[in-house]
Amino acid sequence: MPAQYVKPYVKTNKTTTSTRGIAEAVGRPKMRFVPIKSDDQLDLQSTASVRERWVMRRTAVINQIRAYCSNVDHLRKDGAMNSQ
Repeated sequence: MPAQYVKPYVKTNKTTTSTRGIAEAVGRPKMRFVPIKSDDQLDLQSTASVRERWVMRRTAVINQIRAYCSNVDHLRKDGAMNSQ
């Protein structure tokens, strides 16, 4: 059951009231339920998640290298590297 359907029936963030909210929501006649994911779907989801994190990490490293290179280039233009 999706959390968005249970949320209107939950009064506070306590576990017992959440359980009551779920019980009340399940008893509604027009309530829709979320199907259980297969192992293949879970594998695909975890692979996509790991790939997304890898791409974000790679982008962050590339941006960090650019910042370092930009800083060194800036120092060269100012003559700070040639002031030996």
